[in-house]
Amino acid sequence: MNERTSQFIYSKKHAIVFLAVVIISTIITLTPAIMMHYVGLDTAFFIIFITEILISTFVYFFYLKNIPGCRIKVSSSPASVKFSVISFFIIIFIQLTVYCYRDYLYHYKPSQINWITVLVMTLVVPYYEEIIYRGCAFEVARSIYRKNLVIPCVITSLFFCLMHGQYYNILDQMILFVVSMLLFAVKIKSRSLFYPMLIHSGMNGFVILLNIQSIL
Repeated sequence: MNERTSQFIYSKKHAIVFLAVVIISTIITLTPAIMMHYVGLDTAFFIIFITEILISTFVYFFYLKNIPGCRIKVSSSPASVKFSVISFFIIIFIQLTVYCYRDYLYHYKPSQINWITVLVMTLVVPYYEEIIYRGCAFEVARSIYRKNLVIPCVITSLFFCLMHGQYYNILDQMILFVVSMLLFAVKIKSRSLFYPMLIHSGMNGFVILLNIQSIL
């Protein structure tokens, strides 16, 4: 077992907890379509985001922070920082290329967005998704397949794409998959969730800047 593979220490208890968290999070993610009929869309999403923050924070402090490779910490390795920076610019280049391609075809009009949405997309979503997907879901996959890290990364990335059903075409799903794999590479290289969260936040902020006209 090599050094990177040894980041994961199998625990049946942890695997069960992480699987339960993933299932609960999946159900919560799919509830807006039902909940909005009773409380309205904005209220439904507000409740969901609060619930996601509570769940991800709970599971991190009680479980993930004790697992090597799943802590939110700043790596002191220059190689990890360099790799994270390069990965970030690759992701930004991909997003910019796709945006220019689509703008050329469809001539998108800039949209308006409020500050709450900006904060949610740049802070809440990266925090929650990195803990749930590159933390919990990945550890469940690793508990099933422990020979190497590639297959768990692929499985979790496919699940990550599936849970982003708003991106319905092949191009969007391919971009999501590539981004997810790059974030996994950063996580493994840095042995931390900090840099994937930071890159995810920067990516979301960049995409927002590309598509908005003004912030209300």
